[in-house]
Amino acid sequence: MSTVTASPEATRRAWLLTEIRTRGGVWTAHRAATALHRSPWPSTGRNTARKDLRALAARGALAARDDLELRRRSYTPKSLLPHRRCPKCRATFEACNCRGAV
Repeated sequence: MSTVTASPEATRRAWLLTEIRTRGGVWTAHRAATALHRSPWPSTGRNTARKDLRALAARGALAARDDLELRRRSYTPKSLLPHRRCPKCRATFEACNCRGAV
């Protein structure tokens, strides 16, 4: 019987993505590194956090935003589900008042 184990990077990135989705907001490499200090990988530095954020964005889990004035990149979590819309008023279900009533 063979066991498949996830790579440490995949596990760390999964933990970081869960943390980002739980806390929400704007994430920088500094914020991610601070969060990783509270993780099972406390020795993870800012460079590793930056690489993890970049990898999660490449995977489509985060949206990257470049601030040219501050010269930094930040990330925000993408929605887990596409915005579903009401068939009658076409508003998102969160904003819909008619609830699809005919």
